[in-house]
Amino acid sequence: MAIARVQRPIRREFGYLVLLGYPNINRTQSQILESRLRLALRLFREGRARRIVVTGKARSTVGGRMESEIMRDYLVDHGVGRRSILMERHSVNTIGNAFFTKLLIGRQESLLVVTSDFHVPRARYIFNKIFGRKCRIEVEGSPTDKRIYARAVGFEKASFNHVRSRLRGINEKSSKEVVLKRLGEIKKSPMTPEMREKAWY
Repeated sequence: MAIARVQRPIRREFGYLVLLGYPNINRTQSQILESRLRLALRLFREGRARRIVVTGKARSTVGGRMESEIMRDYLVDHGVGRRSILMERHSVNTIGNAFFTKLLIGRQESLLVVTSDFHVPRARYIFNKIFGRKCRIEVEGSPTDKRIYARAVGFEKASFNHVRSRLRGINEKSSKEVVLKRLGEIKKSPMTPEMREKAWY
């Protein structure tokens, strides 16, 4: 009697893995960033994407380095070749992550975006808006410390509503000038001083 072979699911390969940055200025933020880095490293080692884009220009209070530089160095220290890493050095929020990544790599057929679990819905919405329906986008979320997860999710709701209002009328065909104007307007976010201090946005 022939034994049926069990076929393992084939991992889908993406053109780029886009790793969203996070400020690295206190213990909580460092934990969030490291969690994203560990997930991105695992997915890259599994062959899910050919190259990695690290995003963000926010500077750490430790050494004054940009978040994209911190992420690049972490990945290199863990065996990822420098030629496999592209750096997006201009963004300060998720819309900027998507917009400046698109300027860097151009139109794509597929992207694997890595962020935190609480941030997945907003990141998916923004990347779909900026890259358009022709780009297959999958978003993976890294685990967040349970002690801060509820607060993060709570702020995401308000932040998501603000992002929807700012991106109304924006799509993959919008001009660079139009999107840059909206990025300027995003600074008028509904953050309280406490939210701003925690840098959830």
